[in-house]
Amino acid sequence: MIKTLSFFILLLFFGELAQAQNIRFNIKDFKDKGALPAVSFTISKDTTFRKVLLTDQNGRINIPDLPAGRYRIQTSYVGYSVTDTTFNIRDQEEITLFLREEAISLKGVAIRAQKKFIENKNGNFIMNIQENTLAKTSNTWEALKFGPLVEAGMDGSLKISNKAATVFIDGRQLFLSGDELMKYLENIPSANIEKVEISAHPGAKYDSNIGAVILITTTNMRYEGVKGTLSLANTNGVYSRYNGGLTIDAKKGKLTSQAGYTYGRSKTENVSVLSTAVNSKNLPWQVDQTGLNRSDRHRIFGNLGVDFDRNNQLTLYAEYAPNNTDNFFNGNNGAYTAERKQLQDSVWQSSNAVNGSSKIFSSQAQYEIKWDSTRHSVKFIAAYSKNKNNSTIINDFANYNSESILQPKTPYYKAVLPGNTEFVTLSGQYVHPFLKGEWISGARYYNTTLENENLALNYTDAERTLNEMISNRINFRYNEVNYGLFTSWEAQLKSWYFQLGLRAEQNQVFSQTNGSGKEKIYDKLSPFPSLYIQKKINDRNALDINYSKQISRPDYSLLNPFSRFTDNTVANFVGNSDIKPAINHNINVSYTYNNKLVFNFGAVIFKDLISSVLAQNDQGLLQQQYDNFNGAYYYLGGYYSLNPLSFWQLRINGRLLTIDLKPYRDLPLSSSNINVYGNINNDFTFAKNWKIGIGFNGSNVNSDQLYHHLGYSNMSASLVKEFKKPQLILYIRGNDIFKGTYEGEKALFLPYSSRAYNDTRTIAFGLTYRFGKQTVKAKELTKDDNLQEANQRIK
Repeated sequence: MIKTLSFFILLLFFGELAQAQNIRFNIKDFKDKGALPAVSFTISKDTTFRKVLLTDQNGRINIPDLPAGRYRIQTSYVGYSVTDTTFNIRDQEEITLFLREEAISLKGVAIRAQKKFIENKNGNFIMNIQENTLAKTSNTWEALKFGPLVEAGMDGSLKISNKAATVFIDGRQLFLSGDELMKYLENIPSANIEKVEISAHPGAKYDSNIGAVILITTTNMRYEGVKGTLSLANTNGVYSRYNGGLTIDAKKGKLTSQAGYTYGRSKTENVSVLSTAVNSKNLPWQVDQTGLNRSDRHRIFGNLGVDFDRNNQLTLYAEYAPNNTDNFFNGNNGAYTAERKQLQDSVWQSSNAVNGSSKIFSSQAQYEIKWDSTRHSVKFIAAYSKNKNNSTIINDFANYNSESILQPKTPYYKAVLPGNTEFVTLSGQYVHPFLKGEWISGARYYNTTLENENLALNYTDAERTLNEMISNRINFRYNEVNYGLFTSWEAQLKSWYFQLGLRAEQNQVFSQTNGSGKEKIYDKLSPFPSLYIQKKINDRNALDINYSKQISRPDYSLLNPFSRFTDNTVANFVGNSDIKPAINHNINVSYTYNNKLVFNFGAVIFKDLISSVLAQNDQGLLQQQYDNFNGAYYYLGGYYSLNPLSFWQLRINGRLLTIDLKPYRDLPLSSSNINVYGNINNDFTFAKNWKIGIGFNGSNVNSDQLYHHLGYSNMSASLVKEFKKPQLILYIRGNDIFKGTYEGEKALFLPYSSRAYNDTRTIAFGLTYRFGKQTVKAKELTKDDNLQEANQRIK
């Protein structure tokens, strides 16, 4: 029986010889030195030479008249990992390769050959998630924090080189942002992620509101068979949390399929201190607020691919994700003292409940056809997504009266906010060779509809069953339609790489409130140019420059003008349906050394930036709202990877940022300081497949001219034991070990500050189990999607 082992190849590098020779390859098992028959073996040199062979019963392959030079070699064997590398051949007559669990040896020399955690291709970074201890023992959201130049904020913001990032999973765009995106990705175990591609210059083939992309790949079924991944984790903070997932991938003939389910149950505590003097009498309040947040999140998904032939493919995807949340917040502004009674201060206690549910359905169909040796292709994509949600908000409020008795406020209040958001996308693109590169052109249609019907209800009893009366009703409808055409040229010309693009979009936005007429609030045809140029100075040094114009549309939850409690006892949230899309001009210059050091700097010049602001309403109370701002960001970033010792990998990622805001209404602007953000990741590999990961990320206290933001620090650590038989990973992971992940802010234009801790100090126990079997056929090795990349390596 063939052993199920992972293997790595160790190859010696030889100088070149001008004349041809006969070469014999011997492939043997490292442990028992026995010959390995029927090993699939491919040797190639650019496009001029390629052979696909099988070792004989003695584990041998004879190749006559092989010219000296640099060659690419691929080997594949049932139970062993696929190998893809390059080496020089000169005057050898015989080369012996010993395959073993962790390495392959040639003549007694051993080199560990595995995928790098971070790879760099034309300025894009590729993270191989399973090659990093901390990344593979977390969820997908946490794993993204280890990406070069990536910043994942505690509020759900996700940025690459200070540009908002859009997430795609297996080619499917996620129409989520902020907290919704963070919760969705937290429910996907990183054990299901194969790789993540990070690009700060996606080009004109992407929509104009996409300034940076994160492309997540969850499966790679190259060969026939079935494989599965089971992941389970129990996380303990103040309360316990559970999450798990099962994914099954299969390939049979022309069909490739995937089916999976993930589940997460969470219960967390939030403790906040809010200070303000914005009230009817402008008296100072310190509000203690405690929150309890519970959620149940499910995700059921399936994918079906049909390869009609090698160049004719259809992919269908569907997903259903029902979620339920229950959030409770209790707050008070202190004791009712004689002094406060004399000042006629309002002393109160409040209890708020926000109960929500959402049902998200997503689907996508993609068809691609290639011809002329795959240098021409046409791709069509149709996508539909619907988010049906409902929220119920209950506010119980009680004041101390003049007799020092706590008296409930009546009538009793409840708000009901059902909502429905739909996304429809149709796109097509044509790729063909042009001027030694690829010319990509296409069109895209995008339609989004948001509907909210909001009710504020009053009752005469605390159970909210008697004498229901409607105190406020707002029906809000928002519709955005976008038509886009794009063209792009990409080419590698010797040491230069070019990506030049132009996109033209007609964007129309309609708004309708309380049955009024449909009002067109935005209608504009705009060009969106993009430019990326990379110069490879030599094999180790490269210089990049990137420019793009981008539109940033508001998150749809920010538009609904209905006033409502969200998570702040002293400030209700009020949506702003007049928010305009933001226009950004992104400029970036970067330098890369040996794919290990990246240094970049740039600016984001924005018009109508969408950001939050606090204000005092007509009743003298605080409210939260989003609005448009003008100004610019300036940043300096870097990433460095090194191996201080053979068992130690160290990666450092950081960013400096400052902002320059233009005057906003009549608010006084303070000066800004430099915001420092960074993370450090250590990965240690020891004998018998023990691994330790230690990470740190944090930010300093900083000002953006409107607020001072608290700094924070987070240290995490993970201990991992990997087993080869069965393919099992066991781990224990601690997060926020020193309890430094606080968040909060102090307003510089009115008396308000906040400080909160969100139960991030946790310890988790988990496992990942991989199972299944794939059958490797020699002819499948000719189906190589990375041939062009490999040919570049051997030139």
